[in-house]
Amino acid sequence: MRGSQFGYLAVQANADSLLSVVNQVRLILTLVFTAAALLTLLVGTATASRLTRPIEGLVRSMRVVSAGNLQHRASVTSKDEIGYLAQAFNEMTASLEEKTKALEATSFASVEALARAIDARDPYTYGHSARVSRLSFEIAREMGLPSDQLSTLSRAALLHDIGKIGVEDRVLRKPGPLTKREVTAMRAHPVIGYEMLKGLHFLEPSLSGVRHHHEHWDGSGYPDGLSGADIPLAVRILTVADALDALTSDRPYRSAMTFSAAVATIEAGVGIQFDPAVIRALRAHGAAIAALLTVMGKSRAMPSDLLKEPAI
Repeated sequence: MRGSQFGYLAVQANADSLLSVVNQVRLILTLVFTAAALLTLLVGTATASRLTRPIEGLVRSMRVVSAGNLQHRASVTSKDEIGYLAQAFNEMTASLEEKTKALEATSFASVEALARAIDARDPYTYGHSARVSRLSFEIAREMGLPSDQLSTLSRAALLHDIGKIGVEDRVLRKPGPLTKREVTAMRAHPVIGYEMLKGLHFLEPSLSGVRHHHEHWDGSGYPDGLSGADIPLAVRILTVADALDALTSDRPYRSAMTFSAAVATIEAGVGIQFDPAVIRALRAHGAAIAALLTVMGKSRAMPSDLLKEPAI
């Protein structure tokens, strides 16, 4: 008092409750900061996933298309920049698919024209490939082949003899029996045709018909000696159609057979050269196929006891 210390004042309190409050505050602050950190992490992860998932999907679509599946389309899940990019990618892919189909159609038309020109080298085989294509289609439809396989078979039939471009005219048009060397040259045409076309990706499903249309059910055919179910069903159908057209066409050494005579000749090779199931389908659909042969200009009758030989 008046500049002099007069006494002391002290307060005594229990610190336990104060320390408890401080610890609670510390725990609450720790929990708040932990929750904030977790929430930030979750929000960041969700945001990143939302941003990267469409990009990853677009990249996967690009890989699918680059692998050759031009019918694939990317999913457009938003209207932002990524969605716009996916939409632009789909438009580009659709345009590429359309142009590729047009290019394939042009390429096939060129190859088909070459095959028809090869048929025309010999007046006795003119139109042969086109007729085999129509006959194969009829038999295959009777056997229930799906539409994509029907299309593949039709292409194979149109091109099956294209390898004859590598066979000399004197062999192709020879009116009499072939020598051993000439038979070897003639039997090379399936492999020649296969080698010609194997670089065309869109024709890959049809190449087995080009290479194997002279394989036999019992394995005695060429060029690879395939047998039974190892020969694709479409090729077994093509083999029968090829023989049917050959037998019902004029040749230098014989006249055309009637449909019934040709079928009887083919049936003699059931289980040897031809698949029994295909022959049953030929018989079951015989009336329609005979009518088709007539439409294609094969109306000449011929006794059935003529020379019976498979097409070379």
